[in-house]
Amino acid sequence: GDVYKRQALAIAQRIAAQAPRAVVATRLNVLKAIEQGQAAAVADFIPVQKQLANSEDAAEGVRAFVERRPAQFSGR
Repeated sequence: GDVYKRQALAIAQRIAAQAPRAVVATRLNVLKAIEQGQAAAVADFIPVQKQLANSEDAAEGVRAFVERRPAQFSGR
């Protein structure tokens, strides 16, 4: 009932606060694993991770961590 709804909303808020490109990439990787198998998802992970690691959001995440503040992700 309400407890599960509150827990689901709390989880959704935590996900929504993450870097949007990383959230999308994670969702797509899960779908790839379901549709094409684990090996396909694993093979796709490294190039996608490299792209994300070089993004503005990745740099913002590091700055926010060092500065001990919430990150302000731009989706770039």
